[in-house]
Amino acid sequence: MITKADFLDSIRKNFVFHQRGTTWFNQTEINIIKEIDKLHGIGKSELLTLGEVGNLNFPYFEMGSIDSVKLFGIDELILFSFYYANRNRYKKTLDLGANIGLHTLVMKKLGFQVTAYEPDSVHLAQIKKVMKLNDLGTDGLIPKAISDKRGTMDYIRILGNTTGSHLLGSKEEVYGATETVSVEVEDILEVLTEGNFDFVKMDVEGHEVVLLNRITPQSIATTDIMLEIGSEKNAKDIFKILSDKKIPAYAQKTNWAQVESVQDLPSHHTHGSLFLSMQGPPNWN
Repeated sequence: MITKADFLDSIRKNFVFHQRGTTWFNQTEINIIKEIDKLHGIGKSELLTLGEVGNLNFPYFEMGSIDSVKLFGIDELILFSFYYANRNRYKKTLDLGANIGLHTLVMKKLGFQVTAYEPDSVHLAQIKKVMKLNDLGTDGLIPKAISDKRGTMDYIRILGNTTGSHLLGSKEEVYGATETVSVEVEDILEVLTEGNFDFVKMDVEGHEVVLLNRITPQSIATTDIMLEIGSEKNAKDIFKILSDKKIPAYAQKTNWAQVESVQDLPSHHTHGSLFLSMQGPPNWN
């Protein structure tokens, strides 16, 4: 399935069924889990084929109790299909919360010029390894976090699941052992204003409220954003921010229909992504 030449295009064509719980979603998720289990994991080949993206040299990697197998879930693959659908529309992209570099890798393989922010030193080392294995440079890799100001902030590393590490104050509850490190941060408004990006993938572990509160409609007039929302509180805060700023939103949770109420927003990572654009609904053509 994943190795088929038209894999991402088949996901793209079924965008009206991307909501969790549809027959297409459920069956596709089952099939993907089975195939990824065969292709990627401990002791398995570092090389795998991802549809139209082609070959990816992506070693298995553990991030506490979570591992790189989880990075190939159906919601992530839906995003990859979106990147593929827009490979001729977007040119310059911003990956906020690059983790160990899978989204950056896919976007680069599709021809995007990518600027990637990742503050975790362990993740950064893995991104550099991945880029080298795929004969791609590390230009555009920024060893910082993104916030509403320039300077330094405390970063909470969750040792049992570093995919959930975050800037201090971004999450109400934290489970398991942690360590606190100081990281450099840059101002999202300055980055957007100076960067002329077409597209932003935002996965900042609860800090999305701070970032969206900082941006202006003018700063994203020609920049689309795809993000994740991880809690009901953040969903409520974001709904108010978007309503006040009159920024249109479209949710995977409603098969990419325009958001009309807070109930339409994702409030957990299992609800999929949210697309923000001053230019109209997400392009699946």
